[in-house]
Amino acid sequence: MRRTLVACSVALLLAGAGAAQTQVGVSVVRLENGVLTADVSQSVVQLTTETRTIQVNGQQKQVTVTVPTTVTQTVQMKFKFADVSFHDLDGLKIDSDKVGELLKTPRAVVVAPGGKLDAARREAFKDGTLVMSLPQPKSPALPIRGAPRPPVVKP
Repeated sequence: MRRTLVACSVALLLAGAGAAQTQVGVSVVRLENGVLTADVSQSVVQLTTETRTIQVNGQQKQVTVTVPTTVTQTVQMKFKFADVSFHDLDGLKIDSDKVGELLKTPRAVVVAPGGKLDAARREAFKDGTLVMSLPQPKSPALPIRGAPRPPVVKP
């Protein structure tokens, strides 16, 4: 039921998102020994093989094709509690001691950059919902294998 709630909430949030909106999601988080664990659902495209029947020159023929399929995976991410900030729906920061008490048991939270939601998204949640802002990555993403490298400019 929790996954259904999370998936519905994410769909609700992203359905009204315009081009200028930032990406917002929902995650189930828990706090243990100063480490915040977040179960994040993400969509991943996988290639699957299917056998299809097609007509060629009036005759039926079996062919095997590779098609992209979107599946949802849950990934566990861990953060230092001190590196994550929590806000209320209005964007006001919540004291870490209070958040620590609330996260002793797993709890669904909204994940938003900077801990702020626009008015339309705020209305989708009831008062008391926590909004979590994750730390920025400290290093750039690893290069994708096979991708062209950027040109090197020498001074």
